Amino acid sequence: MERRRFLVAGASMAALAALAPDRLRAAQASSSPDGFVLRWPDIGRDWTDGLPVANGPLGAMMWARGDDVVVSIDRNDAWDLRPVPEFEEPGFTYANLVALRAAGDTAEIARLFEKPFHTPGRGKLPIGRIALGLKADEVAGTTLDLGAGTAMLSLKDGTTLTLFLAADGPVGVLRAAGPRAAAILAGARIEAPPFGERGDPPAKPNALDYGGAAELGYPRPRSLAGEGASGYVTGAANDFFAALARPVEGAAALAWTVVPGDSLDAAAAGARAALAPARDAKALAGLERRHRRWWNAYWSRVRLGTGDAALDRRWRLSTYHMGAAARAGEAPIPLQAPWTWDNGKLPAWKGDYHHDLNTQMTYWPVYAGNRPEQSANFVDWLWATRDECRDWTRRFFGVEGLNVPGSADILNRPLGGWAPNSYALTTGAWLLHHVDLHERYFGDRAYLETRAYPYAAEVVRFLGAMLRERPGRQGLFLPLSTSPEINDNRREAWFEEWTNFDLALVRYAFGTAARMADALGRTADAERHRAVLPRLPEFALDADGGFAIAAGTPLTASHRHFSHLLAFYPLRLLDPATDPAALRALDASLARLERLGTKMWMGYSFAWLASLYAMAGRGADAVRAMRTFEEGFSGRNGFHTNGDRSGKGITAFPGSLFTLEGGNAAAAAVQDMLLQSRPGVVRLFPAMPAGATARFEHLRADGGIDVSARLEHGRVVGAELLAARPTTVTLGGPGLDPRPVRLAAGRAWRLA
Repeated sequence: MERRRFLVAGASMAALAALAPDRLRAAQASSSPDGFVLRWPDIGRDWTDGLPVANGPLGAMMWARGDDVVVSIDRNDAWDLRPVPEFEEPGFTYANLVALRAAGDTAEIARLFEKPFHTPGRGKLPIGRIALGLKADEVAGTTLDLGAGTAMLSLKDGTTLTLFLAADGPVGVLRAAGPRAAAILAGARIEAPPFGERGDPPAKPNALDYGGAAELGYPRPRSLAGEGASGYVTGAANDFFAALARPVEGAAALAWTVVPGDSLDAAAAGARAALAPARDAKALAGLERRHRRWWNAYWSRVRLGTGDAALDRRWRLSTYHMGAAARAGEAPIPLQAPWTWDNGKLPAWKGDYHHDLNTQMTYWPVYAGNRPEQSANFVDWLWATRDECRDWTRRFFGVEGLNVPGSADILNRPLGGWAPNSYALTTGAWLLHHVDLHERYFGDRAYLETRAYPYAAEVVRFLGAMLRERPGRQGLFLPLSTSPEINDNRREAWFEEWTNFDLALVRYAFGTAARMADALGRTADAERHRAVLPRLPEFALDADGGFAIAAGTPLTASHRHFSHLLAFYPLRLLDPATDPAALRALDASLARLERLGTKMWMGYSFAWLASLYAMAGRGADAVRAMRTFEEGFSGRNGFHTNGDRSGKGITAFPGSLFTLEGGNAAAAAVQDMLLQSRPGVVRLFPAMPAGATARFEHLRADGGIDVSARLEHGRVVGAELLAARPTTVTLGGPGLDPRPVRLAAGRAWRLA
């Protein structure tokens, strides 16, 4: 297929104006013809309306903090990693948790397992901001260039400020031009959070307020000012970091960085060294060229157009967020990515790694989205932290193998929180799903043999040690079963019977381990793993034939987390496209969700719903869910808000608290409408509205197959498939009867 950027008929600015949320229309947002350059006549005064840039670990946001224009800065691997005293107690074990639950001792469960999460220590650190000495009413307009990874602010006097994070190093650059450029750069300074300040702790208005930086007990930051430089270094124990900004010699620009270190001096020295690539105008020019090349290559990898401007905008924004926030070899994306909310507080939820859907959803779009580097960002970290996880599994559960805490720090160690979620038995199995997908979409036999299967084998080793028989009952059971966030952290959050959530993950883990062992010729391993499956029950259904939470426990109230439907999505253990019984069960499950309403949902719920509709082939319903997501739960910069910003009562939770995963899940839903695949099966445009016109280039199918296709007026009119190794797939799509297609290695197959 032709390799060029394209627009699909109908994706005009008129369509965007018709579909965008009211607040976007009110802000008179506009964009370039290709939709990659977004413009506003003002500067965002809310975190979800600012201008985000990042290069993996280092992030920045240009916005109005109150009346002051600032560049808030962040680094996602700057953490306080102090020990948690409660986790060193002998009672910090799963056996004790089960015993306390049986005894009804909720106070001790809270003290030992949950409350440590709500103390200021061990969590992601705020960094502060670059103050510019500008007021919001001086701004004439702002621009976010998704294609170039840059943000720009224009003042009413003609001065411009351009911000970017170098694609190949931990350096941020703020360029200035115009009448006030020199004065602004000369007055710019880094402001630290209130580390080391004393006084009464501020009141905490809600459970998500973790206090201010002063509560960490750090000493006052050491200043790094001098010779035009501005910055500080701070920390405690072995957890230190430095933030430093200084002028670029011979250029109207400021270079800045944030660097962690194991001492004050080491962090300060590291920050000075990190700025070397932007030491002068010549070096800066090279930095900018490499930055442009990186983003050009990133966007040239995949192109798509759905025919719906709002869906295209969502995909572009979240694909931009993913490229900005995730780089191979760096720390993975935490809750707020490298854009921790600069509100004078410690991060909500400690800015942690929530493994009960947040990390999973964040990486959903990378597989079909053909982003191997971003996938490696996550799975390499899972591999690098496996020893920590195995050690914790041994100490906490008393068995060998691998599980992962439900809420974790940057080393994948426990942080605490709601006990049913934070110490769930199947968290490792859900993370195995990403290791498996990376192997299926981007891996090779070496990856399967040295990483994917060893990880799977450790996960099922743990699960096998936890599964047990019960007197008078057939089959295997977990000691207790959970379904994330169902019944919150009450005693009823643990189920005596299998939940469909746990059952789906255990079935998935053992089935996946068996498949991997087969591929490696390890027949005995495969037989051992597969022998567990017949001893597991069938999924529990409700009276309507849809999926229940657990046997005898239907979903009876609106709830944000569709954990009971994991077998459909994202695990795809069931295939509604070929299995009528699975389709009936999914339709009945969706009907119950619709009947119970959205009152208790979060933003990410609508993104997940769109993918579930896509699995059922219901394109119009998927679009409807996506439009609700954009209307209520998206900032103008595309950031997902948990709460409803629309003011229309879509859900009972107002507010704009930002986490990244919902927008990324929405991008995955767009891709699910365009392409779905299973081993040996490729489905083109499986969930587009009737009569749609759309196209995509270089999405990826299961088995590592590069796929491009065109849809015109509801019928597939062209396709190209390219496989790295010989394979045969069944290809189908609207107007295209399923047919076997034999693919030769490295040779494109085309449907004209």
